[in-house]
Amino acid sequence: MKPNNILRALSILAYCFILFNGWFISLPFFLILIFSVFDWGTRFQIFSILSVTGLILLIIITRMPKTKKTVFTEFIIFGFLLPPIAERLLSVNISLFNYPGFIIPCLAFMILYTLSLIFSCRRYMKLRN
Repeated sequence: MKPNNILRALSILAYCFILFNGWFISLPFFLILIFSVFDWGTRFQIFSILSVTGLILLIIITRMPKTKKTVFTEFIIFGFLLPPIAERLLSVNISLFNYPGFIIPCLAFMILYTLSLIFSCRRYMKLRN
C-alpha cells in the first residue's frame, strides 16, 4: 500500500473517532454526522452532508489512478471535512473541547491528512514526469 493511502486511511479513522462529550456519554464524530444528516433545518446538517459526501468521495477516488483531477479532488474533500469540526468549535465555548478524546484525534486527522496530500502531490509529480 502506498504511503499516501495509509496516511489517508489513518486520518479518516482519526476523523471518525473524534469524540464529542454529551450530557452523559461521549459520541464519536461519525455518529454525530450520520444523525445530523437527518436533523432537518439546522446549519450543521449542511456541513454533515458535505462531510459524508467527502467521505464517500474519498472511498471512490482511492481506487482511481493519480491525475490532476483526483489530487485536486483530495484538496476539495479536505475542505468538505473541516467545516463540521469548525462549526462545533465555534458554536460552543472552546474550553469544552479541552480533553484528549477531542484534541488527539482532531490533530491526528489534520496532520495525517495534510501529509497524505503532500505525498499524493509528490506521487502525481513523479507519475507525470
